[in-house]
Amino acid sequence: MAKEVVYSGTFDPVTRGHLNILERSLSCFDVVHVLIAKNPAKKCWFSSDERKKMMVSSACEELTNDDFSRVKVHVVDGLITDWMRKNKISVIVRGLRAVSDYEYELQMSLMNSQLLDGCETIFMVADSKWSFVSSRLIKEVALLGGNFSEQVPASILDNIKKRIQEKD
Repeated sequence: MAKEVVYSGTFDPVTRGHLNILERSLSCFDVVHVLIAKNPAKKCWFSSDERKKMMVSSACEELTNDDFSRVKVHVVDGLITDWMRKNKISVIVRGLRAVSDYEYELQMSLMNSQLLDGCETIFMVADSKWSFVSSRLIKEVALLGGNFSEQVPASILDNIKKRIQEKD
């Protein structure tokens, strides 16, 4: 039986930190299901379909062909645990950047274990090179005209720049 895991988030936009966690998850699991979450509590710059396309193009750019073939990207509307139950997957990988992430992620992990019996969360500490990077910070730097090109895959730079122009 293949070992499969879920890696979920809004990925608005995807960062090299996200891809670092994805790549490292592939070293531990046979298949990684990236779930692009529709989160009504967050104001996303990009639609879920745009975020899915950016994740696919970013993963294609950053991963080897063999690794890329083991990544499945889905858009999920509703609870991640409902999707996991339906697809018989019980493990979630979550990236941690700082202590402040841990509190939120711990709460989410405990809630997920209540929503899905047997649900386990594996916390992966972000590579120190990307530990400060967040989608929110990328958007802030982009809006203020700063250089964020090192923190995101080259394949999505134009998407972000175009969105900034639309906001002007």
